Amino acid sequence: MPDPRMDTLLSEPDGEAALSVALTWLSASPWPRAILPDHIKIGSYADYARSLHDALAAKGLSEWAARFANFAGDPEGGGSLWTDPVVVALLDEAGLQVAAQGTHPQLFAAVDDVWGMSATQAGTPAETLIARLADARDDHPLVARLASRIAEISSLPPVRLSARRESRLRTRDLWPGPNELPIDRRWAFRVVSHLWPQRFMSMLDSTPAMLAHASVMACGPFDLVTLENLLDDHNVPGGGASGQPESPAVFALLAEVAPLVAERVGTSGKPAATAAIQPLLARLASRSDWPWLSRAWLQQLIWHASERLPRRLKEGSDWPAARSLLIDALAASAPPISAGVQEWIMEEEPLWRVDRVLAETAILTARGAHGEAGKLLSSGIVLRQVTQTARDQAIWTGRPEANIVGTAIANVADPVAWFTQLWEQTYEARERAWFSHTDSYESPADPALAWGLTGLNSVANRVVQNSYWQAMSEALVERIVTDPRSDVPSDLRDIIYRATLFVGTRLHFGGIITLDDLARVVSPLIQPTPGFLRIVSTILAADGERLIPDLSQTAGCRAFTECLSRALAVELGPSDQITPELIASLRALLKHLRSSG
Repeated sequence: MPDPRMDTLLSEPDGEAALSVALTWLSASPWPRAILPDHIKIGSYADYARSLHDALAAKGLSEWAARFANFAGDPEGGGSLWTDPVVVALLDEAGLQVAAQGTHPQLFAAVDDVWGMSATQAGTPAETLIARLADARDDHPLVARLASRIAEISSLPPVRLSARRESRLRTRDLWPGPNELPIDRRWAFRVVSHLWPQRFMSMLDSTPAMLAHASVMACGPFDLVTLENLLDDHNVPGGGASGQPESPAVFALLAEVAPLVAERVGTSGKPAATAAIQPLLARLASRSDWPWLSRAWLQQLIWHASERLPRRLKEGSDWPAARSLLIDALAASAPPISAGVQEWIMEEEPLWRVDRVLAETAILTARGAHGEAGKLLSSGIVLRQVTQTARDQAIWTGRPEANIVGTAIANVADPVAWFTQLWEQTYEARERAWFSHTDSYESPADPALAWGLTGLNSVANRVVQNSYWQAMSEALVERIVTDPRSDVPSDLRDIIYRATLFVGTRLHFGGIITLDDLARVVSPLIQPTPGFLRIVSTILAADGERLIPDLSQTAGCRAFTECLSRALAVELGPSDQITPELIASLRALLKHLRSSG
């Protein structure tokens, strides 16, 4: 195999002799004290270059020594060293040979320093080292040295503190976040993880999440084949939904899959990306912890949405399509579990149980168990596993929650019956919440309406759409007129009202519901508030400008016009979400209503 570094060295006079001197110089121990004068306590690259210059000169290699003269005389460490390819080749090759032996007492410091001297020209030649050690034995010294390095890092105060906090890791703590532990000697992590993947993974068993995540991230960049090798069935506990992997390193590896899939979708299309991910999923399916791991990964994809990934995506990547692909693929490959689903859901933090409900719903839907999926969604709300927090995610088209809930409801035998039964099952809890004197008891009304609206937006049969609208609008009006705290601002309620009227306007234009059906929902919402302005603007956004005069007549023209006028007279702020352009449109609408009224 051609080696450009050695070719460069051997093409130079005395190149082999210079390399021998450099290897002897770099092998000095303790590094770097052995190569520095006693008066220098902390060496710089300029000090190292001066030392190597003297070693070359002492062996009569004056031309080679001269190559380091400018750099050695520059206290900032600049000069010709960075641009001389021969010097870069010498330093890189010396580091490669010492790293390949793996026996230097100060291996990591010596290799890091010599490669650091050439880094701006050639970078760390880890890929060359991987190629040279491709046939190395499993007991290569570098493996043991890295294991010792990981043990050394685990004794650092931040990692010890992290280990104390991790007596019970929350699900989201298992996954790497934006502020992970910075780690050096990355070349050794990359080489060992690529050549001895299972030995590397065993080093991370029972390590704190902070260290496991950092160790995995030091191994990148990855490709799908490398991830497949690292995620092989290795030292995993027995199966079942509670069979959590022993090391958080597994989760850091899974987090690397999404950017690769997003890049593949963006460059080659969804079918090619789907085919590329299948070998990895097949390898993962052989793990005994796959029932738990597949659900945890699904849960993370549903929750994570796009908060972290955009900063890591390459140009041209398609994350929304990749996320959809991964969710569908995981839901299809996750094995069914006969018992323990509710226990698994309840083990999660209360605010995040909804993600486990959604993950299991996606799996049931992919298996064609539509009745079970519908029951799980209903029980999630009835058992208060689904909270009001972030339920707008179910309404925005394209979000994982909206896709999973909408698909599940659209496939139950009777979507209308599903919603009406859910609304009936939550009656007592809704009454208790509505008449509670505190906010500590959360009503299931808004989560039920949010998911119900998603179902309405997903069914395709016109007859079902009409019946669903009647049930949905009746529940919504009940929510509006019977809640004694309905005047308390609520972003979720505001979104539900607006989304319902957007869908209703489109259904009316499609001939599915009548104007009276739509007006039944609008009437109780006619109030002189910014919320009413947002509702009217939503109808306008659904191409309802020509509809509003007739709608106002049906809903109560005088009240409609008066409340619109009074709401526009109030001074509006940024929190009201009413733009100057929208105000102008609403004023024009008000003028039209008055002139035609």
